[in-house]
Amino acid sequence: MKNNLEYRGVVHLCLLFICFFVPPPYFAHFPHGHCFKTSTIHLTQQQYQLSGTVTDSYGPLPAVHILVKGTDTGTFTDQKGEYIINVNNTDTLIFSYLGHRTREIPVLGRTTLDIELLSDITELKEVEVNAGYYTVKERERTGSISRVTAEEIELQPVISPMEALQGRMAGVEILPSGNLPGMASTIQIRGRNSLRNDGNFPLYIIDGVPLNAAPVNSNSLIGNPGPGTDPLNNLNLSNIASIEVLKDADATAIYGARGANGVVLITTKKGTQRKTQVEARVYSGMATVPNRLELLNTQQYLQIRNKAFENDGVEPTESRAYDLLVWDQDRYTDWQEVFFGGTSSIRDINIAASGGNATTSFRLGGSYHEQGTVYPGDYDYNKITTGLNLYHVSENKKLRINFSTNFGLDVNNLVGNVSLTSQAFGLPPNAPKLFNEDGSLHWDDWESVGLKNPLEGYFNLSRTQAVNLVSNLGISYQLVKNLSVKTNLGYTYYNSEEVVKIPKRSYSPSNWGNIDHQSNFLRSNRNSWIVEPQLVYDGKIGTGKLDALIGGTFQQSENGTLGLQGKGYVSEGLIGNLGAAESIINASNNNTEYRYNALFGRLGLNWQEKYLINLTGRRDGSSRFGPDKRFANFWAVGGAWIFSEEPWLKDHLAFLSFGKLRGSYGTTGSDQIGDYGYLDAYEATPGPGGLYPTQLTNPSY
Repeated sequence: MKNNLEYRGVVHLCLLFICFFVPPPYFAHFPHGHCFKTSTIHLTQQQYQLSGTVTDSYGPLPAVHILVKGTDTGTFTDQKGEYIINVNNTDTLIFSYLGHRTREIPVLGRTTLDIELLSDITELKEVEVNAGYYTVKERERTGSISRVTAEEIELQPVISPMEALQGRMAGVEILPSGNLPGMASTIQIRGRNSLRNDGNFPLYIIDGVPLNAAPVNSNSLIGNPGPGTDPLNNLNLSNIASIEVLKDADATAIYGARGANGVVLITTKKGTQRKTQVEARVYSGMATVPNRLELLNTQQYLQIRNKAFENDGVEPTESRAYDLLVWDQDRYTDWQEVFFGGTSSIRDINIAASGGNATTSFRLGGSYHEQGTVYPGDYDYNKITTGLNLYHVSENKKLRINFSTNFGLDVNNLVGNVSLTSQAFGLPPNAPKLFNEDGSLHWDDWESVGLKNPLEGYFNLSRTQAVNLVSNLGISYQLVKNLSVKTNLGYTYYNSEEVVKIPKRSYSPSNWGNIDHQSNFLRSNRNSWIVEPQLVYDGKIGTGKLDALIGGTFQQSENGTLGLQGKGYVSEGLIGNLGAAESIINASNNNTEYRYNALFGRLGLNWQEKYLINLTGRRDGSSRFGPDKRFANFWAVGGAWIFSEEPWLKDHLAFLSFGKLRGSYGTTGSDQIGDYGYLDAYEATPGPGGLYPTQLTNPSY
């Protein structure tokens, strides 16, 4: 003990010596110029909690990334700029935030560490934003573009990348549409643009390849709110480098008749020009339903029910007051706990290898994601993904080739055609049990008062398996100085197969004579290809910079659905085998083809890094429009003035590090009106040999 005290005393004297005799520049990395703003110093190698607040000149900074140097351990500051992180006294923390200078500060045994980050406009100059057909520096963009990076979304315990954007972008509203894993969210960028529910989807582009944004139809979601399953479920969040959302006309007009609802650009990660390295990330967790409603217990409920009959002067009867006269008056069930009181486990594993040299780089990664549900029953969601990116540049820097492919397979096991939440708030707390001792559904007490078991259909099982492939090949060649020719080639393939098994034991035995074992099949296929040749110029004009491009788009996609129903299976074990079905009914087949062609161009002028002009235009045609309205022109003009760069303002606005005024005007369009809406359409009459029109030709549609 004596030696330990002597040791600590020597350390404290050394620290005092540093504070009072070492010049300030040597300890300028400490917060606010103080040597140590802490009451306790840890001098062991054991981990402990370090807390603090991160601010800038305007106040607390939320969402600052704090990383233990040399590790994957990190955290973010909350809305008050506060953080807590586990550290050793020998660790060094890295504080980083967009538009501010990154700081590295050693822990040195402190338990509290408050720091101030300085604004760094030079960092803002270097941030490249993906604008679709071109990139632009963050400070120089004239359109409205929001951006999130991998650090902000890759650790989110969600399935679709769109769910990770909730609350992170102004003007982008993302609302969950259902309560089951894999269901598509409702996405609106700057509000609703169409009266059609299926006319508000944004344009999704993954590594330059458009992806059909419409949710995939599902039989298993009957009885549950929501449009269908999300086609982006098969993407790996940990393989996404950034997501940009284009919102105004200046940013979206170059996409013509596909840009009115906004454009979502997803860029996957690429390899690095350094020695090969392997990274792995594993996380697991649990989820429960928070903020449950405070419901009445049995005594409170019965008191209110009796008082209601008393106030109305009505005598309770078994038909209208079975909860008072038939059901057990002492029984109590917390139906929220029964229907969604479980715990959902989440597991995610990511492994990636990347590397390369001065001319060639690669990145190969894979992931596995598993997620349960909080509902009664054995239901889960599983996803396996893999991604590959190859980049090559010739030694003379003229030829560049970039290839990327992302493949995903997911399996979703859900209860079929049943809502597991709708009854949680409406059932009396003294309602009968749902299951018998042998695990079968309980019916007697429910049917005795003319009701159905709330879990009718509980043993129905839905299994959906989907595969998704998105591939892109980009080739560019520099013809002469500042002039290049490039081509983007893309292909997408999506296939979903769903089987809903419906055994008789999901329903009351009193109806078994009228129903059979059944199954529903639904298959969805989507595939498309796109070719986009471009000519790109990037050069200087006097004290300014000129960017220009002209290109074309040739795209074709095919969509198909096949649905049918099998009935009359001899036993439950054969459900799903169509060869064992007594009959196949309600067969439907729907196939559509979509073609899209366009010419587009852009002219951007950056004069003295202060005055910015962006001109975009597109003429495109869609097969969804009638012959008289098939082609249209779209354009936009945007401008910006970085007034903080004006010499005559710098002296008067010394407190302002960066200031810009921007504005734009233009036109965009949407072709989300369905296929073949301009053609004659007929259906067969109920009697034999007849047709009747359901849609008339409209060449101006």
